[in-house]
Amino acid sequence: SHKPNLPVILWLHPFTPSHGYVAAYRRSEQSFLQMAAQGYAVFCYDQIGCGRRIEEVEGFYDRYPRWSLLGKMVRDAQAALDVIGTLKYADPDRIWVAGYGLGAMVGLHLCALDDRPAGLAAVCGPPPFRLDTGDASGGGIRRWSHDLMILPRLGFFVGEEKRVPYDVPLLLACAAPRPALVVSPQLDREAAVAQIG
Repeated sequence: SHKPNLPVILWLHPFTPSHGYVAAYRRSEQSFLQMAAQGYAVFCYDQIGCGRRIEEVEGFYDRYPRWSLLGKMVRDAQAALDVIGTLKYADPDRIWVAGYGLGAMVGLHLCALDDRPAGLAAVCGPPPFRLDTGDASGGGIRRWSHDLMILPRLGFFVGEEKRVPYDVPLLLACAAPRPALVVSPQLDREAAVAQIG
């Protein structure tokens, strides 16, 4: 019998409606290809509202008035973990989540709610909600509730960000003691480094 031995990375892409699971900034080889070249099995799929699934968001809140697109994205990521768990060559104890931009937002929530990932790498993720005011460089939490409409109830706290009932540091705490790498570039257009630190 063959023992599973490959570590797996669940790659959660940024908000890219026309590209699916590509890197946000193409300066070199795609990140998921680099991960595969390093010996990881990499699981990729289009998140709802992106790539081949762009039309699935039409009428989403009419069909599911109590859901959020972010919740659907997290549930889809859990379904991906279900599939990864059936792969004979995959080591179920070494499933890592890597997300960029929107993917980092999904990955943070996934790892807070699901114990299966061994750890998380979040690149260009969301700034803490309570610090992400309308004066912020990325437009504040309004971008998640109104602009991208992935977390509509966050809109109740626009202008009252200090009252947001949960925040990015709490998501990281819920994922502990598993390792987490948070990468926040100095030139991220949506998150000022001062907010992340």
